[in-house]
Amino acid sequence: DQAGLIRAFAQIDMSRWPSELVFIGSGPHLEACRKLAQELGSAERIHFLGNRNDVAELLAQSHVFVLLSRYEGLPISILEAMRAGLPVIASSVGGVPELVDHGTTGFLVQPGQDGDVRDYLTNLLASPNLRATMGANGRRKYLEGFSAQTMLAETRMIYERVLSEHTESSGPLDQ
Repeated sequence: DQAGLIRAFAQIDMSRWPSELVFIGSGPHLEACRKLAQELGSAERIHFLGNRNDVAELLAQSHVFVLLSRYEGLPISILEAMRAGLPVIASSVGGVPELVDHGTTGFLVQPGQDGDVRDYLTNLLASPNLRATMGANGRRKYLEGFSAQTMLAETRMIYERVLSEHTESSGPLDQ
């Protein structure tokens, strides 16, 4: 729902919280989003970078990460943002609530709630301390539960448990 983010961003008082919105990636709605940014008078503050190979560097230069959508699985982009220590604003759909702890690592919104997105963005823009705290909480959650090392260790434990249960119940695997 990039259009929802553009609408929410266009409502932020830039005289108080000057900021820019950066989109990474491309897709079928890119031209419609560019047009909407133009129509709302925000085109000079909204940048469409297209597909990039330097996402980690771009995230490191950012202050907030937003992913609005109508459906998601378990978005890798949110994990990348948490790894970068960014607070996250995301739609409360699919596996997103497993990643984002509302009020702790970021904010969850219901799809289509542009006003809530605007309010959460404004709160984060207005409070560097809140951004830092939520970002640090998100990074800690990433390291504890979603880093490659943690995921490999947990996957290995699952395989070992299944293998052990199978061996105990049916004897050696080569039978």
